[in-house]
Amino acid sequence: MCHFWSPDHSRLDRNSLEALPVSSRSCSTTAIALRYREEPKIRLIKGPPGTGKTAVVDSLLSVITCLDYRTLVCARANRAICEVAQSWTCLCSEFGPFRSLVIDEAPQLAEAETAIVTQLPGLQQAVLVGDEKQLQSTVLSMMARDIGDGRSLFERLQMVKHPHQLLRTQYRMHPEISSFPNRELYGDCIEDDKSVNDDMNKKPYQNQ
Repeated sequence: MCHFWSPDHSRLDRNSLEALPVSSRSCSTTAIALRYREEPKIRLIKGPPGTGKTAVVDSLLSVITCLDYRTLVCARANRAICEVAQSWTCLCSEFGPFRSLVIDEAPQLAEAETAIVTQLPGLQQAVLVGDEKQLQSTVLSMMARDIGDGRSLFERLQMVKHPHQLLRTQYRMHPEISSFPNRELYGDCIEDDKSVNDDMNKKPYQNQ
């Protein structure tokens, strides 16, 4: 699924940006630094479950568009990724080239699929958002899987130690639930927000 985001559609809300956790806020302000660098950049934002990846994407879009960057937003949805390649030519000819690209749930796209949109003319930056330890790309061919064709660009960059920013605070799970994935998958580096310990989260009945 694709959507183009132009400066006319969004304005930077400083209050909402400052309301984000520090880890999320730093990911969003990264867009400002990217705006003033000439060479193309690929930036990874890794978000374990419940850490607010969607909020970060929203904030990124606000910052990027206020810097007069036309942005293409992609994610794997019901329509095949090849539709991206079929539609971008029309969009670029009508509105001008895209200068930035945001791919949400990037680990769900095989590397070849991501390559389609990263070839857009005029593209100056790309931000890949997701977590390779959650849902990964779907590959039906065992042969393709065996030779690594099912690996996502996000995962490949992680393997070669490409710099990434990690969202470290989770807001979804009770600590007794989050402790297992935190320990086994994320090296105990994810913190629980105080809201998940709130008494309001307790059920008014006994579990049997």
